[in-house]
Amino acid sequence: MSQYFERADEIKHLSEEQIEQLYQRYLDGEKSADLKIEFNIAPEVRSLLKILPPIISKDLTCPYCDLPMWVRRHAKGTPVSLRNPFKCVRCEHYHHEPGHQGRIKRCTCNECYKLRQQEIAAQAQRDRLELQKRYATPRPSVPYASLGFVQKLALLALLDDGQVDGGERIASLATGVRSEPLAPTDEASEALVRNLHETGALDVDLDGDIKAFDRASGYQIKDFCSVRWLPNVALEPGMRGTRDALYGALYQELSGSVQPAWKSELYALMLSLARDESLQYIQILASEVSFVFSAQGRAETVVGQLLQDFSVSHIYYFARLAVKNAAHFYAT
Repeated sequence: MSQYFERADEIKHLSEEQIEQLYQRYLDGEKSADLKIEFNIAPEVRSLLKILPPIISKDLTCPYCDLPMWVRRHAKGTPVSLRNPFKCVRCEHYHHEPGHQGRIKRCTCNECYKLRQQEIAAQAQRDRLELQKRYATPRPSVPYASLGFVQKLALLALLDDGQVDGGERIASLATGVRSEPLAPTDEASEALVRNLHETGALDVDLDGDIKAFDRASGYQIKDFCSVRWLPNVALEPGMRGTRDALYGALYQELSGSVQPAWKSELYALMLSLARDESLQYIQILASEVSFVFSAQGRAETVVGQLLQDFSVSHIYYFARLAVKNAAHFYAT
């Protein structure tokens, strides 16, 4: 012990065994005054803890210096969670014991930081390799003519991501670079992107955000809105079209007149948008009067039925009236 810490003059006459006995009896609640008399310590000493040497662990060794770890002695009654961690006698490395529910506080010394950075880099490399195994195999390009109206509309909106560097990538929805959302709700946006991916019109960009994938399930996509994409549409048979060429073809076609083949999809899309807009308005009205709107499923059915005969503005009126009456009822 004296190899690393100089012993206080007041206890130089005590052996290491006596020091440990003194400290244990102090923890057990014996009075400091009685202990000072018994162990021949000057009565002027106001605190036994201040003159007792640190504890040198017999089991812990610094993994970087291969030297013992030490800790200041805690006062009696100190909870385990508030006790100091063991520290290397040379460097700034700390050893933290598991805390509540097995949580372990991380050491912030330079060596531990370097080690964690190495582990992060190694995990990132493993993630990319596994991502390549799952998504690197090219899929046949989807013929442009096979895409439906909504798919083309969604693709055009996805391509409008403000990219000017000439690359082929399509920014993820989560980047927030687009001036408008893809759909009124996150769920609707994800459904559109998922459909394009499952159809084969979008391929995963292997250099995108790894957090969009679930490592536990073999790197399946867990967040479609966070995936960066590559277009996989053939404007000519068997040849994947470039991003710019695809954008031009989509813009030219969708800027023209409505084709008869689109009418059923267009009607369903308008109905879906009207339903989502009406539901969002109901939620806003409910929040304004501090109501918790919990009838989402039932409301979707009712709003869908009303839209067969009424416009969105009519549904807005019905919603305002219903919320107003409900608020009055609960207020009285």
